[in-house]
Amino acid sequence: MKKNLLAASLALALGSLSGAATAALTVQDTVHIGQINVLPYYSVQDSYNTLITITNTDTRMLNGAEVGNGKVVKIRFRAAEWSDDALDFQIFLSPADVWTGAFGIVDGKLVLKTSDKSCTLPANLDGQEFTTIRVEGGDVNRLKEGYVEIITMADIPKKLNGEDPADSSIRDNPLWTAVKHKDGVATCGTTVSGLLENSTRDRITPLIDVTTANLTEAEAAAASAQGSWLVPATPSLMSSATVIAVQDSKAFTVPGVAIRGDNTDFAQVQYFRQSNTSSNFGTNDDARLLTADRLFWPEQVAGTVVAGTATAVADLPQLGANYPVFQFDLPDLSTPFDGTSDAVEWRDMIAVQLQKGSVATDYVIASSIQASTDVVLSQPLRRYFYDYAVAPAGTNFNRTIRGVNYLVSGEHQTPYAELTLSNKVEVGAPTFWDREEQTFVSEDDIVVSPQEPGESAKYYLEGEVSVVSIKKRGAADAPTEAIGARLTDVDWSFSQPYTAGWAVLSTTTVEDSGTALKWIANTGNLNLAGNSLGYQLPVVGFTAINIFNSGAGAAGTNYGQVLPLRTLD
Repeated sequence: MKKNLLAASLALALGSLSGAATAALTVQDTVHIGQINVLPYYSVQDSYNTLITITNTDTRMLNGAEVGNGKVVKIRFRAAEWSDDALDFQIFLSPADVWTGAFGIVDGKLVLKTSDKSCTLPANLDGQEFTTIRVEGGDVNRLKEGYVEIITMADIPKKLNGEDPADSSIRDNPLWTAVKHKDGVATCGTTVSGLLENSTRDRITPLIDVTTANLTEAEAAAASAQGSWLVPATPSLMSSATVIAVQDSKAFTVPGVAIRGDNTDFAQVQYFRQSNTSSNFGTNDDARLLTADRLFWPEQVAGTVVAGTATAVADLPQLGANYPVFQFDLPDLSTPFDGTSDAVEWRDMIAVQLQKGSVATDYVIASSIQASTDVVLSQPLRRYFYDYAVAPAGTNFNRTIRGVNYLVSGEHQTPYAELTLSNKVEVGAPTFWDREEQTFVSEDDIVVSPQEPGESAKYYLEGEVSVVSIKKRGAADAPTEAIGARLTDVDWSFSQPYTAGWAVLSTTTVEDSGTALKWIANTGNLNLAGNSLGYQLPVVGFTAINIFNSGAGAAGTNYGQVLPLRTLD
């Protein structure tokens, strides 16, 4: 398996500068431009709305003419608890183009608003409602927080097949022409709306695998021609999200975390239609060519649940949930782009780059200025480590999908092997310092809320987007005080009278915590896990600090701060 994904960033982290004499001196500046971006958090709780921007930074010029690549980009909003697909669509960015959209609650519905002129599929996104189809109980409240996947499926070159843009003998790419803005508006038209219209096949397949097996001669010719419109993605995408509490006059802006690689990491196009055409994978091996998301894996594999305090369930009959996979479900963050890895290997390659044993952050919780601190720890790969086992009647389960009860557990020998029935992973205890070198490490001094029933103090990260509030609040269902999180938040507070300082939060899973339900296949020849990843969680995120100035104006005002997560050696 190749290890050069994010090679530049990894080299900096290791202090490796190609053998240069100054190899010990490095600049560890985060690169926020790549083929894939992850926005770690969005919220529409209470008065919050979220604005996102996505930019194509490819602005190459040749003899005064623009020859940069356009981008076909997949946007997917995932809910905070189980990363259910809440909304997804495609945008077509011309060189130097920026797409913007905002979303919030309108008449009890979560709605996207945009006046952007870039091409999209579906063609009109303004007023598009988020969907609750895949959320338990169809409850829109479960969609009010989450994170965003932004994936460049392919570049759109100026010339067909990415040929020399200065070669006048090769006609311009009709898709590039369609998405290119003229007088501030892209023409789009049927060139975009009909993209790959004639390439539908019996099973989900990437564009690069076009065959004539299930196509008429005319359809095969059309699909082949459209294939020349797209080339493998290059690292030109940047993004940001601004979470705005309108009524409280505060905002937090966070850059997207970029995943980038070279032309061997992103060696193939992975375009799928924005279509509700569905299929089922025939085998797990078929599925893992395209996704590590076992919601879509079909095979029945006997196994055993190894439980801590829970009741063990023998011979659970299913690994995947065999949910129909739609064209719009792909690609996801586990879909490989290198042409050599399968989805589990690709997932692991990204996970290795995102793993952190702990994160350091500042905090301010002084009551005199109504200060509060929330730490967002988003885990965008967590979904791809779940096993789904049908739960026999009377046994433990934590998800109901299409009327079937499933025990969802973490894949063996991965950072999520200790996943609990309540979708939590236990991590080590945090450490807090004040600003004058005082510190405490005693776990007895830290109050955790909510807490697992009947347990002594333990520290959990819940769901895909875990929000740690460093301040004890009142009612259990009240929002956190900095960013207003409600879905997957936990309070970590302490008895010392510290008002500000810094903290180290563990992002390493506690091994053999005794509360996990671990499902293990009863076969020696089915290796479901990727490489051994240890117990460090693949985490991205930020710290949100809010301070209230009562002396500003008649009613006072909020100041919102965003700090990056730091990692310690």
